[in-house]
Amino acid sequence: MKFCFTLEENKFADAGKRDVFVQVVDPKGQTISIESLGSGVTTVNATQSQYTVKQEIEYKNEPQDYCTYWGKDMPYDPGIYHVILSTEGYKLGEKDFHIR
Repeated sequence: MKFCFTLEENKFADAGKRDVFVQVVDPKGQTISIESLGSGVTTVNATQSQYTVKQEIEYKNEPQDYCTYWGKDMPYDPGIYHVILSTEGYKLGEKDFHIR
């Protein structure tokens, strides 16, 4: 899977390195998480949450596009998947996609 997103300028945030966490929730409501592929646990909105993959980015406090990749050996079940992006304990955004 390839996940691309844009971070906009934030006048209240300092530029610098950030970990961005990508959580992929499958059609059954389970987070796709394989520790050997970089998955783990983080905190989002004061609640512990599994994540699928994280990527360290260099935030420059200007609009910038980023992409990260994650894959597993098994095929993905068909259905609607929900993706949540977060950093520093806060949700950045979310989006659904469909696998047929």
